[in-house]
Amino acid sequence: MYKLEIGDLTYELNGKWTVQEWQELKKYDASLDFTWPKLLSTATGAPLELCAKIPDETLQVGVALVSSLLQPSWSSPAKTYRQGKLTEFDKLTIGQFIDCEVAIGRGLETWMHLLVGSLYNAEPEKVKTWEIQKIYPAVHNYLNWRMDLYKKYESLFEFNESDEDGPKTDAGYIWYDMLMVLSDEKFLNIKAAAERPVFEALNYIAWRKDQAKKEELERKKLKV
Repeated sequence: MYKLEIGDLTYELNGKWTVQEWQELKKYDASLDFTWPKLLSTATGAPLELCAKIPDETLQVGVALVSSLLQPSWSSPAKTYRQGKLTEFDKLTIGQFIDCEVAIGRGLETWMHLLVGSLYNAEPEKVKTWEIQKIYPAVHNYLNWRMDLYKKYESLFEFNESDEDGPKTDAGYIWYDMLMVLSDEKFLNIKAAAERPVFEALNYIAWRKDQAKKEELERKKLKV
């Protein structure tokens, strides 16, 4: 797609990174100019010492291209890829949804493979070798879908428009609490609870929350 020419040498910048390579690239803060040579070196395979000699203006263009290629959302999501099959988001189980949310909450630069594995019903460790361009459109669509879901259940998550990335508390703690509600606080029921459809589970949790509010209101009335 693009090429980086340094002297007589040419390096491709085509965005054909694996999920693991994508995760490494996402760990660089592109807003900090001192990271640009290392970012471009990692993205293209060009020696760091050569990238360090590239003028800042050229580096800036190269980093902008890398940033664009790190979000290849322009194509349709692959319904199947290697051994994975993309789950329809509305048909996710609450367990799959929780895995996705834990991955996002803890940072996709480290946990993208868990998110993709959950969406494609694939082993996360094997996902690390998948080509990011093939599966990122599905990730992009999921990120949009989840924001619609959070807005739909705004009162449940106490989520507002300024919280662009969803709840701020660690996702693992949030969802373990919710799984315990779904499992009637019985550890042996957790697996069965995790297999319930996501909307069914959220509706139940929302109902339980409303019931708790009503009970609290009744207690306050009795005290008056």
